[in-house]
Amino acid sequence: MEKIFFWYILTCLVVVSRCESGDQWKYKVIYQLLTDRFSQGVLDSATECKDLKNWCGGTYQGVISKLEYLQELGVDAIWISPIVLNGDLTTSNNQSGYHGYWATDIYQLQPRFGSADDLTELVQECHARNISVMVDVVPNHMGYQKDCDWEWENCENLDDFSLFVPFNKPEHYHSLCQISDDLNQDEMEKCRLANLPDLNQDNTEVREILYDWISTLTDTFGFDGYRIDTARHIQKDFWPEFQKFAGTFVLGEVAGDETRVEYDASYQEVMDGVLNFPTYYSLKRVFTEGFPMTYLKENIDEQRKYFKNLKLTGTFIDNHDTMRFLNTAKMDFSKLRNALAFIFFGDGIPILYAGTEHDFLGGESFDSNRDSIWPHFEERTETFEFIKQSLVLRKSVLDIVVEGEMADCFVDDNFYIVKKQFNNETILLGITKMEPIGEEYTVTISCIGKAEKGTFTNLYTGQTYETDNGHLNVVFNSLRDPVLLKSV
Repeated sequence: MEKIFFWYILTCLVVVSRCESGDQWKYKVIYQLLTDRFSQGVLDSATECKDLKNWCGGTYQGVISKLEYLQELGVDAIWISPIVLNGDLTTSNNQSGYHGYWATDIYQLQPRFGSADDLTELVQECHARNISVMVDVVPNHMGYQKDCDWEWENCENLDDFSLFVPFNKPEHYHSLCQISDDLNQDEMEKCRLANLPDLNQDNTEVREILYDWISTLTDTFGFDGYRIDTARHIQKDFWPEFQKFAGTFVLGEVAGDETRVEYDASYQEVMDGVLNFPTYYSLKRVFTEGFPMTYLKENIDEQRKYFKNLKLTGTFIDNHDTMRFLNTAKMDFSKLRNALAFIFFGDGIPILYAGTEHDFLGGESFDSNRDSIWPHFEERTETFEFIKQSLVLRKSVLDIVVEGEMADCFVDDNFYIVKKQFNNETILLGITKMEPIGEEYTVTISCIGKAEKGTFTNLYTGQTYETDNGHLNVVFNSLRDPVLLKSV
């Protein structure tokens, strides 16, 4: 099949890839944005996008115009939406592919986001600010067929693939079936997710096209990493070569919950890293569903047993496919701050979903959790300031956070305290789910060791505390904010 990369023809120059490895990405904090929902440009609309099921008008130039905003917040990487053409086809449910996951032509860029030159400029401007660019890619499936959506019973064209480029033949796809059991791995890999046409990566032509495509993306635009959508829906033997052709860091979406740690971890044998859904679900259970803090600790223990490298897992408290954390936590800002602190200072690559800094609540549907960030760029909420402060502190102890091994110091139903050490320096992170009751609460820990006696400073508040015969009092304020202590 002739391979025509339309963006390669249009772009004026090829960006040199920095080919970043996991050893570089583990130091970063990623800001996940939906390109259509982030910014329209220097002059954003003064009102929020109202029709969240369809295009809102975000662009690459919009992202460029807000790079100083992202620098102020403190992130040093962005994850943007899939860049390929999603048709303007609107399904019978009045929904379009604004998110980028319903591709019609993988060789053309989505013109609503901007031109190839705009995308090239975005990467260059990010690199000039030492911000890495991660792009979402979807090698599992294509978009919906004509007059179809997830309600497949109403579709009349399930064997017509003529809409798609380059995968326009029935043999490019698995035989028609729908996923009904996500514990059935064969079904997960060979059937349709939400009726999206499922590519057959056992077909040599499909496999070679996808490998060539990802290699050309890196060579053309110089992307620093890829987030792989629906990674567990493709057989594992596909991934090592895909990563090789990508030529840079990849982070796969393997969405097993906290009860499937070994399953999720197994994908790190075939790619650099995976999104850490076990941590996401454990944090959700503890902070929003009444589970004890020991539940999080026990899950982290399981992760230590099975993951090849926890430092290369992407940790998050919500994303574009989940309800907003603040919504599920019933607007409990103390719980929000504690959950964020755990991903900022625990093990993994922190991922912050756009809108968290503005206390977005969203709703129960996917679209309701994909609000436009405009017109909020001039607002500085307490959460924005907490994130900004936390990321400044993270940078001040970055080697300890990233290179230090996390060890448990204390856990009960309401508190979890962990320790990291590196180059004779120590930090302690304390998080809590205890309700604020208007007064301080002290937890005494004994994991310091008598030889380490000395002074610790709470980096959030500046208060100092002395050890006493190997014991240290960890003081949580009346607001139940997280505690970050560093040895002096």
